Amino acid sequence: MRHGRRVALSAALTLVLVSLMLLTAGPAASADTHFLSLPFHHAARMRIQQGFYWTGCCHAAYHGGIDYIEGTRDESATWKSFPIYAAADGEACAQVASTQQGCIGGVGNRVLIVHKVGGRIFRTYYGHLRTIVPEIPRGDNTVFVRRGQLLGYAGHSGDPCCVIHLHFQFFDGWKTVDPYGIYGRRDAYPDPAGTNGIRNGSPSFWLDDPPGSGHQAIDHGPRRTPRPTPKLPRATPRATPRPTPHPTPKAPRPTPRPTPRPTPRPTPKPTHRPRPSPSPRPTAAALPVPDRASVLAIEQLVVSILVALVRSL
Repeated sequence: MRHGRRVALSAALTLVLVSLMLLTAGPAASADTHFLSLPFHHAARMRIQQGFYWTGCCHAAYHGGIDYIEGTRDESATWKSFPIYAAADGEACAQVASTQQGCIGGVGNRVLIVHKVGGRIFRTYYGHLRTIVPEIPRGDNTVFVRRGQLLGYAGHSGDPCCVIHLHFQFFDGWKTVDPYGIYGRRDAYPDPAGTNGIRNGSPSFWLDDPPGSGHQAIDHGPRRTPRPTPKLPRATPRATPRPTPHPTPKAPRPTPRPTPRPTPRPTPKPTHRPRPSPSPRPTAAALPVPDRASVLAIEQLVVSILVALVRSL
């Protein structure tokens, strides 16, 4: 009889320990999500002027984005405007000057693209543009753009220093993160051409490691096809400006917006969140990681079971 109780106690203990390990371990860490291309061509001519944290004095350490230039670092007189391209497919909108209404606040001319990747929402922000192509709607309306599609040209709109550059910012949802996974100053980053021997950090969201070392440094997507030349010689007619498309607005939905600052930062997510609708019980591979309170409760349950089993011997 006592032998049977010992066998039962051993089996129960094994079952409890296995259950506890499964609960505390949670699902395996997901791999990095790689989907971004550099938002410009000719990476060999580009430089990183500022990293996620500022290099230099006279301002707070936090920057929150990556500043790209075409020219010599720290010599703004050499910086030139360059075309800006979408870093990935997504829904794009734009706003100009210091207007805060629309899809995103900020300063200067700016474009925001929402990317849906693997069931997650990411956003890329392109700031201080000189001009924005008319195909990108201003305000709350959006239009779908492809990776490598022209968005506008780098400038200094809204920048108090009046220096030409692209402020590129990346959001996971509405949380600002470093797309390189480095969270450092500019010298900690791989150069845009990928030739300085520095690799990405973790997690990284670029297609290549380092960015610029692969196909996106050469081919960023479709190019504009030139119109055929007429066979009969005739005067070239003046180009009629194309009207700005106005896609059908989608149903309104709450979208958190960053507080306008010289460098755009997102407004914290709203504290009130709608309760999710009931869904089917997830499989073991999709179980969420329990919090510390749940783990402590499970540990207390295990101890209680063991004490009860020992007393019954």
